[in-house]
Amino acid sequence: DSNEPGVNALDIEILGSLFDSIPSKHGTPVQPIVAYISLSKLHALRKADLICDLLYPDRNEVAQVFAVPVDELLNPAYQKREELVGRGTSVRYSVPSAPNHVDIWGLTGLLTHSLIHHVLIPSIRRQML
Repeated sequence: DSNEPGVNALDIEILGSLFDSIPSKHGTPVQPIVAYISLSKLHALRKADLICDLLYPDRNEVAQVFAVPVDELLNPAYQKREELVGRGTSVRYSVPSAPNHVDIWGLTGLLTHSLIHHVLIPSIRRQML
C-alpha cells in the first residue's frame, strides 16, 4: 500500500523487497520495499527541488520524511554504530550520521543498513567488474 509513504502522485519503479518482513517495536510486520522514484510530469511542472517536498505520508504512520544522498550513505566517515533492542533480542548495525542530516536510528536505521550492505554496495561492486 503506497498510502503510508504518500507516494501516489509519483512515478515509481518497484525494484524489490529487502526481505519478506520484520516486526516493528509494536509487533506490526513491516515489509521494506526498495523503489526508484522519479518525478511525475505534475511534479516536474512544480519544480520541487527535494523529493521530500513531494511526499505526503500519513502523519499517524510516519514521523518524518528525509533524504540522504547515496554518496553519504556509503561514506565510512559518516557511519556510527547503533543497537536495536526489542522483543528479547538486540542487533548492532552501522548507520549514516552525516552532518546536516537527521540521524537514522531504530528500525529505519536497521533497514538502511540492510539497503546499504545488501543492495547498494553489491550493486556498485558489480558495476566495477
